[in-house]
Amino acid sequence: ADFHNQLMEYTSHGYRVIALAYRPLSPSVSLQSAQKLNRGEFEYDLQFLGLLVMENRLKPETVGSIGTLLGAKIRPVMVTGDNILTALSVARECGIIADTEAAVIVQTSDGPNGPNVNFVVYGDPRRRVTEAAVLSPSSPYRLAISGASWQAVRQHFSQLIPRLAVCGAVFARFSPVQKSQLVECLQELGYTVAMCGDGANDCGALKTAHAGISLSEAEASVASPFTSKEQNISCVIRLIQEGRCALVTSFGIFKFMACYSMCQFVSVLILYWIATNLTDNQFVYIDLFIITTLFVTFSYTAACESIAQEAPSHRLLSFVTCSSIALQCGIFVAFQTLAYFYVRWQSWFYPFVYDSNSDQMACYENTAVFLISVNQYIILAVVFSKSAPYRRSMLTNYAFMINIAIVVGVNLFVIFAPTDWLGNLLETWDAPRDNPNLSIKFVLVGAILMNFLIAFLVEQLVESVWFSRLVHRAGRRLISKPKEFERVARQLKLERGEWPPISVHFQRTGQRELLNFVAQGGGGSADEAVKPNQVSVEIKPMEADRPRADSEQQKKKKKKKYYTAL
Repeated sequence: ADFHNQLMEYTSHGYRVIALAYRPLSPSVSLQSAQKLNRGEFEYDLQFLGLLVMENRLKPETVGSIGTLLGAKIRPVMVTGDNILTALSVARECGIIADTEAAVIVQTSDGPNGPNVNFVVYGDPRRRVTEAAVLSPSSPYRLAISGASWQAVRQHFSQLIPRLAVCGAVFARFSPVQKSQLVECLQELGYTVAMCGDGANDCGALKTAHAGISLSEAEASVASPFTSKEQNISCVIRLIQEGRCALVTSFGIFKFMACYSMCQFVSVLILYWIATNLTDNQFVYIDLFIITTLFVTFSYTAACESIAQEAPSHRLLSFVTCSSIALQCGIFVAFQTLAYFYVRWQSWFYPFVYDSNSDQMACYENTAVFLISVNQYIILAVVFSKSAPYRRSMLTNYAFMINIAIVVGVNLFVIFAPTDWLGNLLETWDAPRDNPNLSIKFVLVGAILMNFLIAFLVEQLVESVWFSRLVHRAGRRLISKPKEFERVARQLKLERGEWPPISVHFQRTGQRELLNFVAQGGGGSADEAVKPNQVSVEIKPMEADRPRADSEQQKKKKKKKYYTAL
């Protein structure tokens, strides 16, 4: 029987295959002595029994989770210890490699002049790969590499590692150390890496990644900061949702507390102009009844159920955050100043007279500034309470909405119908009883509504995707540089149709020929061979990797042709 063909047939369809063999021991070998022998003393001259074929089916949540990540422009990568053909089949099935993308296997081989890198286009067993499709500049592709080839590339072709990391989709037969190396490589390129694993072999990578998620409560959970009770990769979606929600909530609370401090500072500064201040009871009302309750209920909004393509800002003192705080401060300064002067223009107004022998600080200016500022704190909490695409609607946060309703109700009661005891408690002054003037109260409420409208529109503009992209592009041009993976991806896009360098060596490889090539050192063992309907390409090592007798002009020509901007 053709065991190699059968092995390739099983692995190309995603099955896990274990070869079984035996060798009878000498009767003189006892059980105790056999336990002391090395594996090498057993595993030779074995008689082949057969192949044990196992199917590890995809979990129902896998395809949907991968699709959600791809829809959010988050790149999923498979790193496994399985056979590379099995990994490619699973990657096709779950959507890591799309049906429209060509899978290119990167293999290494020993040539007469040194090691070579071979690019083998692996075709779907159900369709044939044509030369035109491979050579098309518009044809997308994803790379796959085994652990043995990865080690050889790191040793002899290190300049190719960034390209493999950017274009790679499947990394098979990887040891625990190689998994950690891949995570470190992705991090060096500027990626934010999350690793999801369930075994002891993943501990190193889980610890190295920015966010490690263990699907097991055994060894891997010790090295991983997150442990999922759900034994599937849907926990990755949940972690991203909760992480983004927590980040946006933290930024919102930071801006709220910063603006609250500035708002109260401005109120005190305005009143200092006439030698008065907010009263002690007013400070207690603001800090305890308004700020504390809003601060506590602000963060109860749950995470949004979808994942947006745009990630939230991760810099606390970014231009967008600072612009938001500065503009909101300017808005409430303007409205507090208008309230201060508007009350002074009333016919029944009389100015505050400072008396050094009296503790009296209540006056009409104090009341006007106090009544508009207590509503500005609510406006800031509502404006900074973000909803989609990172958090659910503010209306779903029932505690926050009830809190706002109570505070707004009390504030309106203080404005329109202050009782004697409440006025004495908060030390506010109402319009003269003999000349009641409701118009100023409606003007004050109108100013509060206008303040909310302007603050809301300004915040929506500053936090809009359009404004964020504009600031991001301007900042990158003036200050920062693009990340390394963006530079590599842009260079690969410019070289579309030229890299992988199929023009260097092009041939159709038969199944037996390719099998022998792989078995003789072309990137691993015989079970890593590829299907017959494939195209292989070969790239020679750089001149610095091995001595050659070529002239300097030939060296420059070859470098320019095959390794531009590597």
